Amino acid sequence: MTATSYRGACHCGNIHLEFETGMPVSDWPLRGCACGFCTRHGARYTSDPKGRLRIAVKDADALTRYRHGTESTDFLLCGRCGVYVGTVFDDEGELLSVVNVNALDCAGEVTHEMAALDHSARSGEDRRARWRKVWTPAELTL
Repeated sequence: MTATSYRGACHCGNIHLEFETGMPVSDWPLRGCACGFCTRHGARYTSDPKGRLRIAVKDADALTRYRHGTESTDFLLCGRCGVYVGTVFDDEGELLSVVNVNALDCAGEVTHEMAALDHSARSGEDRRARWRKVWTPAELTL
């Protein structure tokens, strides 16, 4: 299967995204988290463990990293325009990620049903084990 690149950015263009996957948009696993942060941002997530997410930040001083819950992941937001682009997890030097579909140019094409996830009963290690299986390898360039 040939990989396709889907691009996106925050509103002001400080953070650029390139999500590379072999899956067509209609097959993307679409998830929503039940935590307050994700519901307040209206986040819709996808990932592909066989894909790649490239995150390029023009002005690193304008990148906001937010941690909550298990404090194992960095939620990436633009400090200028406020757009939440996704979450990264540093797994002993390997960066894994989920992308907020709403930050991609193709967001309007992603119309299928979203699975609602509630991780509140999972331990931090259970969450990290799940991320290792389903999240996308990532590169973050500052």
